[in-house]
Amino acid sequence: MNLKVLISAVILISVTYCCAPSLELTQYVVKENSIVMGKSISSLEWQGKNKINVLKVHRNSKDLMSPKTSFVFAVNDTVYILAESNQVKYLSRFFD
Repeated sequence: MNLKVLISAVILISVTYCCAPSLELTQYVVKENSIVMGKSISSLEWQGKNKINVLKVHRNSKDLMSPKTSFVFAVNDTVYILAESNQVKYLSRFFD
């Protein structure tokens, strides 16, 4: 790796760390009475304005990476979500 590439990488990492919003990876389990139960990702309107991304769903011993917005949540799904820190409290109400 040459010096210019190394310097560029350090600057990019510094700017990203300094200026990017704080993100959190959260994990939730879908319960029978969860708001998300039986609903698709798109119907919850999380993407876009809320900057909430479903990264993975664990169902029946299988991992579904980057589920489509048509994916419908079921009981006992373990959902992994990446979201801005200020969205975590908002998200938790969908799974309580």
